[in-house]
Amino acid sequence: MNNAHRSGITKTLIEEDGTKWREKVSPIPVVPFSAQLHRWEKDPISSAGNETQTTKENQYTSPDHGKNAEDNFISLKQEGNSFVKKTQYKEAIAKYSECLKLKSNECTVYTNRAFCFLKLNQYKEAEEDCNSALQLEPTNVKAFYRRALAYKGLKCYTSSIEDLNKLLKLDSNVAEAQKELLEVSELLKQEGKETSNHEKVRKDILIQEDSDEEEENATVTASGQETPTDPKALQVDSAGSEDPSTRRGAFGNSNPPPEKGSNLKPTNAYEFGQALSLLRAKKDIRACAELLKNVEPKDLPSMMSNKLEGDVFTMIIQALKGHLLEKDPNLVYQHLVHLCKTERFKMVSVLVGKEREQVQQLFSCLLQTKSDDFTSEDVQNLAKNYDI
Repeated sequence: MNNAHRSGITKTLIEEDGTKWREKVSPIPVVPFSAQLHRWEKDPISSAGNETQTTKENQYTSPDHGKNAEDNFISLKQEGNSFVKKTQYKEAIAKYSECLKLKSNECTVYTNRAFCFLKLNQYKEAEEDCNSALQLEPTNVKAFYRRALAYKGLKCYTSSIEDLNKLLKLDSNVAEAQKELLEVSELLKQEGKETSNHEKVRKDILIQEDSDEEEENATVTASGQETPTDPKALQVDSAGSEDPSTRRGAFGNSNPPPEKGSNLKPTNAYEFGQALSLLRAKKDIRACAELLKNVEPKDLPSMMSNKLEGDVFTMIIQALKGHLLEKDPNLVYQHLVHLCKTERFKMVSVLVGKEREQVQQLFSCLLQTKSDDFTSEDVQNLAKNYDI
């Protein structure tokens, strides 16, 4: 602005407002220095101040944020429960999964989602959720029950029975678990029969194939006619090539002596298991009695470990009754005391069907036996462990 123009403006202001025109002019606003620096230099100190203020605001609002997350969790869980009531299990699973994103240590959500997976026959997923629940709460009854159902769906009947037994130890009044235990035990028994029948069919097929091969190898005479081989050569003797009648003649009606190599004086669980497997395959009751005679009754649970099966249980009962009861009733009583302490006893005792009569007969004989080592009341109390 030049001086002439400035003088003209001043002259006009004097004419209108007089010589004190400056007092009537509004003051020029002052821009804060910090604002100028922020505008032209983008001062980092000012930015840091803003960040500090933002952090303080966040700290102030964080309690509300936590409260909102909790409210959201409760809302999602209720929505999931509502879907379950409507049997909309897929939708319920989605809601429970959202819950676990907010709170991954909520045991109830895992058991609820496992319930939905069971309804959809997704047994593996149900098992995994129950595993997570049991990691959080090792005594959760629902988790044990639903995992048992998952194992049942996966046809892992032994694992299912183990979970049901654990559940009943925690609460023996769960009627559903008792019912499932009987049902799964029956399924396991049927599975064992099917496996046995399958092996029998397979063995018959192998025998037939061997017979066909023998017929193909029949000798041919000079006239061109086939001469069948000796029928005895086609007979299959699972015990060996020796004539069974010869074996019976040598040993009367009793079982033959144990096969060579069987150790009837085991010093550890491995040796006991090896001997038991061999005697089980041969169904050698007499040798089983000899084995039991050489094992301290108190050591039976540790020696047996997890090898107790239905047929092994039956063989032991037969050995005690047929070969040891008359000679040493106290040894029989002690073995029965410790047999019911073995790892798989409860499961196996449920599976025993017709063989239960043999158990009853054994206890009846034991009751009639006079002994200084046990009373009839002791025998009756022990019989309760065998459901007699």
